[in-house]
Amino acid sequence: MGDWKPQPNSANLFFNDVGDNPNRPCWKTTGPVEFNGVEGYISGWEKKARNGNDYISLKFETVEEYESHRSSSSKKTTSVSEEKIPF
Repeated sequence: MGDWKPQPNSANLFFNDVGDNPNRPCWKTTGPVEFNGVEGYISGWEKKARNGNDYISLKFETVEEYESHRSSSSKKTTSVSEEKIPF
């Protein structure tokens, strides 16, 4: 399956059961897909419409946007400077 690549303008979304962040997507592609000649990633969130119908909200990010978002998320680790430690 490592050599498998989706056809252009199509994608498979897989359930995202990793992590405890409530804002993480419920569904996502496992690798980049191509739409209209642009490679990127698709994420999906399960939502409920006002009328009660369930739906999935999708977001397409180019590879650059996706990698930029992922690298900025990993930099958000909090560190305490030594001067703020009370002992």
